[in-house]
Amino acid sequence: MNSSRRFDSYNEAFTKNFIIFVLVFTIICINGAFVYTYFKSKDFQRDPRYVLYIHLVINDMIMLTLSLGLVIATYTGNPGFIPCWIMLVVLITTNR
Repeated sequence: MNSSRRFDSYNEAFTKNFIIFVLVFTIICINGAFVYTYFKSKDFQRDPRYVLYIHLVINDMIMLTLSLGLVIATYTGNPGFIPCWIMLVVLITTNR
C-alpha cells in the first residue's frame, strides 16, 4: 500500500459514505416493496417469470447490503483480510 496517498478528510469521508448509504437504502426500500408485493399476490407466486425475478431482487438486496457494509468497514477502520475475504466470496457467489 502506498503511504504517500492523500487520505480523505473526515467531512469528505462522511459525505461519501452518507451518499452511498442513502442510495443503497433507497434501492433496498424499492426492492423491499417489490418483495412485499410479490408475497402478497398469489398470482405472482404462480408465474415462473416472477419467481425468477424475485430471486434476482433478493440477491440484489443481499449484494447491496454486503457491499455497503464493506465500504463502511473500510472507511471506519482496517477490517483485516478475513472479513473482506468472506464478504467477497458471498458477493461473488450471489452475483452468479
